[in-house]
Amino acid sequence: MIAADTAWNLIVEETRPLDTLQVGLEQALGFVLAEPVLAERDFPPCDRSSVDGFAVRAEETGPTGAVLRIAGEVAAGSPPAAPVSSGTCVRIFTGACLPAGADAAVMLEDVTETADGSIQIEKPVRKGENILEKGEDCRAGTVLLTPGDRLGPVQIAIAASAGASSLSVYRRPRVTVLVTGQELEGSEKPLPDYKIHDSNGPMIWSLVTARGFAVVAMRRVPDDLETTVQRIEVALRQSDVVVLSGGVSVGKYDFVPEAIRRCGGTIVYHGVSLKPGKPQLFSRFGGNRYAFGLPGNPLSALTGMTEFVLPALKRLAGLPPDRCQPDLRLPLLRPLKKGGPRQRVLLGRVVTTDGRACVEVLRSHSSGDLVSASAATGLILAPPSGEDVPAGGIVTFRPFGEVA
Repeated sequence: MIAADTAWNLIVEETRPLDTLQVGLEQALGFVLAEPVLAERDFPPCDRSSVDGFAVRAEETGPTGAVLRIAGEVAAGSPPAAPVSSGTCVRIFTGACLPAGADAAVMLEDVTETADGSIQIEKPVRKGENILEKGEDCRAGTVLLTPGDRLGPVQIAIAASAGASSLSVYRRPRVTVLVTGQELEGSEKPLPDYKIHDSNGPMIWSLVTARGFAVVAMRRVPDDLETTVQRIEVALRQSDVVVLSGGVSVGKYDFVPEAIRRCGGTIVYHGVSLKPGKPQLFSRFGGNRYAFGLPGNPLSALTGMTEFVLPALKRLAGLPPDRCQPDLRLPLLRPLKKGGPRQRVLLGRVVTTDGRACVEVLRSHSSGDLVSASAATGLILAPPSGEDVPAGGIVTFRPFGEVA
């Protein structure tokens, strides 16, 4: 049995980002960038006005009451206007290129227009006032986005501003979910007491789908070795990652480890010092394909998904390892008693008290108590053994949602 940190490090060592593909900006949301995006030119590409008003020579705007003749007009997206010469100005709109000879812009509300086509300055301006200078945001060739950046709305906007119509990204992994257990049935009909509805399958599907990854199949598998082997073989042909729930411990009907070996898999680890979630399994196959075995108890499966499976999917999708396991360091709302030798994983939620965010531990009856998880917004990683953690003590919190 290995520590949770060791298990994650082994996943990082064994996995690598998937192959790359070219996608248009409209399809790029959520992908991870594989090649840098560079500024194609200075930005702004010319000196621009930041206001609606008049392009002027600053030295000619004072004292208050100076009069300048309007010699032309320039709008955003229009070619440069006639130059500003002594005693003149050019009407200019926000985003328009500053005409030659001008070095400032006076706002429309700071002038009075006269009937003879002139303006009277009510408030003088300094050189450079109300001007966005050429290249002040970035220079041509500046790296705007780097490989490993996840493409959100802002990143896509940056790529568009750099003139990119398509981007090189890492392919996102395809996932098959196999839920083992003779006791499991769907939710279509009432069940006898010795059967239960499958909750792990929908939970795993939802967790994977919510992160933008595709679940290509979700199947229930009876407790039978040959059937388990067949389902894994099919899954490996269809997907990059197989997530199995149940059948991963050491009981008579726990066939997942042997089935993985029969399919040519190498088990990297089997057993992690977690409570709940001890019987975790990770295995590798050729061709950048992998399988995870999760415990059948719902909270144990949730722990494995949060700590290992979802971070591994992000790793395969090209995200750097240090960004695959997002967490928050938050104070505890109430004290927490010390536990046993295993890393404890507790249901928690973020609450605000006295204007400060902190995390509250939610009690559960067992690793099968899915009902208690309904109010949770993430998992608390409580220190093993050691000392009690007082109220206000800092703990690691893994949110179920993404952290920016």
